[in-house]
Amino acid sequence: MKPLCDHAGLETIEYPYIDLQASELSCQPCIDAIRSAPTGSVFVMQGCCHNPTGKDITPEQWQLFGEEIKARGHLAFIDIAYQGLGDGLDEDAAGVRILSRLGIDMVVCQSFSKNFALYGERCGALHVVTGSAEAATNTKDQLRSLIRREYSSSPAYGSRLVTIVLDDPQLRAQWCLALTPAQCNALINNHHVHLPVSGRINVAGLSTSNIKRTARAIDAVVRGNIS
Repeated sequence: MKPLCDHAGLETIEYPYIDLQASELSCQPCIDAIRSAPTGSVFVMQGCCHNPTGKDITPEQWQLFGEEIKARGHLAFIDIAYQGLGDGLDEDAAGVRILSRLGIDMVVCQSFSKNFALYGERCGALHVVTGSAEAATNTKDQLRSLIRREYSSSPAYGSRLVTIVLDDPQLRAQWCLALTPAQCNALINNHHVHLPVSGRINVAGLSTSNIKRTARAIDAVVRGNIS
C-alpha cells in the first residue's frame, strides 16, 4: 500500500501498530496516532489476517478506533483481502461493520484473489461509504472518470467464475473441503498441510510437486476417523 501511495505522490506517515517485545497490537499508540494526526487524514487498516504481523484488531478495538476516527473527521481506508481465511466470512468483516454503524466515511478495498485463488484473474470490489447522497454522487463521478482514463473496462472473467460457483448450491458446497476442524488440525500438525479449520484450501498452491502428498495426507486424515 505504501509504495502505491508514494507513487501517487501522497504523503505517508507510518504509525506504530505492533509491540515487538510483547508481540501484540499496540492499541494505545494507535489511538494516540489517530488523535495527533491532522483532521481529515486517511488511516489505512487491514480488515483481517493482518499481513505481515498476524495480529488483528479485535471488535472492541475497532469500536475504540472508530470512535476516535469519527471524532477527528478522518477517513478510514480498509484493506480486506483475506476475508474468510481468519475466523470466518462474517467474523472477518466485523471491523467494517462496526465502522459503518458509527457512520464513518470510509473506503473498503476488497479482493477475492486469496479466497478464490484468482491470482491470474483478479477479482475484487471497491466500496465507498459516505455521509450524504451528494458526497456519494460526487465520489461516483470521480471514480468513473478515473476508471475511464486508467483502464476503461474491468476484467470480467474472474468475477464470472465467482458468480458461477456461488450461484450454484452444488458448486458452492464444493468450495470448501468436507473436513472437520479436527481433521484440518490433524493435517496441519501431523502432515504440515496448512489450511484454515473451515477446510478451505488455496488451489493455486497445489502443483505437480505437492498434489500427491497433499491428497495422501487428506486421505490419511479422513480414513483415520478423526472427528
